[in-house]
Amino acid sequence: MLAIVGFAEAKEWDCSVSREFQVAQPQVLSGVLKDQQGAVVNRLEMELLVGKRVFRKLRTSEDGAYDFGQIPSGRYRIRLRRSGGFCAPDVECGIQGCTPKTYVRIKSVPIA
Repeated sequence: MLAIVGFAEAKEWDCSVSREFQVAQPQVLSGVLKDQQGAVVNRLEMELLVGKRVFRKLRTSEDGAYDFGQIPSGRYRIRLRRSGGFCAPDVECGIQGCTPKTYVRIKSVPIA
């Protein structure tokens, strides 16, 4: 039972997957990732998820840019793989569509 509780607590602070966001109209989903000091985050593996299924995956360029291309309306999440300690970017959606935030934060481990 302790192992289950420990696993549940670990999942609470795992930020490698973004919150789900709703794309209302087909749109291009792209951007540039930077750390909190403004340095680009290059060669980071990113996946666009629909449910638990990988819809598209890519790696950020040398200048931190990424482009998932045109995506249909639907519910998505962004997952970082081998993230180097970074959290998935937050995504804001509004009338003009959804936009991932540029700055990614470093994962922090809760202190017991």
